[in-house]
Amino acid sequence: MAYKKLIFLILSIIFQQSSSLNILFITPTKLPTVTGNSIDIHRLTTGLEQLGHQTLVFTPDAINIETILEFKPDIIHAFHGFKSRRAVAIAHHLHIPYVLTLSGTDYNQCLLDPAKAAQTEDTILKASHLITFNNTGLNNTGMNALIKKHPELKEQCSIIRRGEPHCDANHYDFRERFNFNEDDFIYLHVAGIRPVKNNLMPIHLLEKLHEQHPNVKLAFVGSILDQEYFTQFQDAIKDKDWIRYLGPLPHDDIWQAYKGCNVAINCSQSEAESLAVIEAMYMQKPIIASAIPSNTIFIKEGRTGLQCFLSVPIDLYNAARTFYNDPRYRAALAQGAHDFIMDYFNTDEIKEYETVYMTALKQS
Repeated sequence: MAYKKLIFLILSIIFQQSSSLNILFITPTKLPTVTGNSIDIHRLTTGLEQLGHQTLVFTPDAINIETILEFKPDIIHAFHGFKSRRAVAIAHHLHIPYVLTLSGTDYNQCLLDPAKAAQTEDTILKASHLITFNNTGLNNTGMNALIKKHPELKEQCSIIRRGEPHCDANHYDFRERFNFNEDDFIYLHVAGIRPVKNNLMPIHLLEKLHEQHPNVKLAFVGSILDQEYFTQFQDAIKDKDWIRYLGPLPHDDIWQAYKGCNVAINCSQSEAESLAVIEAMYMQKPIIASAIPSNTIFIKEGRTGLQCFLSVPIDLYNAARTFYNDPRYRAALAQGAHDFIMDYFNTDEIKEYETVYMTALKQS
């Protein structure tokens, strides 16, 4: 690992002396649709452009080949091994390399789905380099099986931690805008509306707490990413005036939602790394998060937040009740969360991506 870091350092020095790159991003979503992928892409393209590189971003369903040819990309950076699989053909056609960020459901779901596994595996194996946010990107059922067949994948993968978010908050009064009372105790769930985000889970679990304390409110913010699931979600919250779906707020508006809530919750069934958890920690909010591997990197029980096991749903109710009843405990864990994430952020994130691109180009 030390040798690998030395090589990256040497390449980084060489890269600083080289010309700028044209980098084509292919991602399942981009702004104004707010998802972890779209926010990551915005942060990376902003940082890369500040260093003199040019970027072009397409979602797979909106790719324009003529525009790409005019752009003349040097390299492709794809997010998600299944949804952005068109990167394979485009890279082959242009005779350029592509790197792939493993973004969560590609390895947690698609590699295990017989209808998607072959194409996902093909995208992973043909990438010049793989990127994950943390070690759970390699240590999971799907990737473990693939690495067993192709052990060289480990050497082709870099872990690049996320950098500090761009917090360009729109300043407004969250509670006033969405008609919450000052004494309302708001649990905020920020996530796209789709099954893997488990948006339905907190509804019935927090209902008991609301019955005990009528000022308990539950607010959802997120883009509609699965229409069938959204219909189920609408049915589940109708006639429940203590629950609000606030819609797919612009990212700059979400910061005020964090600021205005009392507790942030995450119920995901799987994640590469939850940006919602990271942002809530950054905003110094107490957090309840599902005890999945990527969440437990951040949520240390009783220090930076509270965990709930998906197999023991009552955990969520118990954690929510604990936070409701103990303001000093909320404040202590919120401070612990903020301190942890500020130490975790990667100040060299953009330079590390530059080095990955340089490595892929040198090897192509």
